[in-house]
Amino acid sequence: HPSYIINLFWLFYNLYLLIMAIFFASERPKYRKSERLTISTFASISVHGKNYWGITEDISENGVSILFEEPFYVDPEDHYPLTIKTERYHAECKAKIIRVDNYLHMYKYSFNFSVDEPNYQQMLGVIYDRVPETPKVTTHDSMLENLDKNLVQRLKAHPAMNRKLPRISVGREVEAYFENNYVMIYMEDFNYNYCSVRSDIQYPNLKIPLGEDGVLLDCALKKELSSESHCVYYVTNYKDLVDIDIKFLEKSKPALMA
Repeated sequence: HPSYIINLFWLFYNLYLLIMAIFFASERPKYRKSERLTISTFASISVHGKNYWGITEDISENGVSILFEEPFYVDPEDHYPLTIKTERYHAECKAKIIRVDNYLHMYKYSFNFSVDEPNYQQMLGVIYDRVPETPKVTTHDSMLENLDKNLVQRLKAHPAMNRKLPRISVGREVEAYFENNYVMIYMEDFNYNYCSVRSDIQYPNLKIPLGEDGVLLDCALKKELSSESHCVYYVTNYKDLVDIDIKFLEKSKPALMA
């Protein structure tokens, strides 16, 4: 009977609304001490005597994410001078790296920072003295997608990513030396501590020249991956690379910032 179909429809629809209301009332787990706001402004960090400029992606009262065009080494145990400024505010703090991601052909560095009282007031101005963003408009909404996001995604385990060094995509053949013999290998990526290499022969160690600076990557075999031809090498002399410009290793990519 048509009336039964209509009643069942409204029963299921009201059940859906009740479920979504429960999800709305129950907060998701909070991993941050303060709210993160999407803010794009200039920031610079001083690492080993060199200043690196980037654009912030988001800022909270305890941390910041910054996009850089070039990768650089940041010691996970050290604190570095960080400056964030707008047209009206200038905040200085001490930052410690939390995570590094590859993002939109750039490198996203996430920091926790500590700040003294005068700079804390400046930081509050950077974060809150602005025109608030307008709410995002949802152009497409689906009952099944909403249930999937709130039921399935909430039950999924989300492993914490703690990569604190930039992963530089190389993707080309490079020259190397094994016991003073010249060999060619295919380097997939590199992150100062480790490099991923493909080669027909599994070399126990390799020396890979870096540009014209005379610096060598001194690599020792760490483990095999999917096959014998794909291996991870540990860079034993990674501290010698701190002040070396390794940007030439990267694949060519479009510039995103003027």
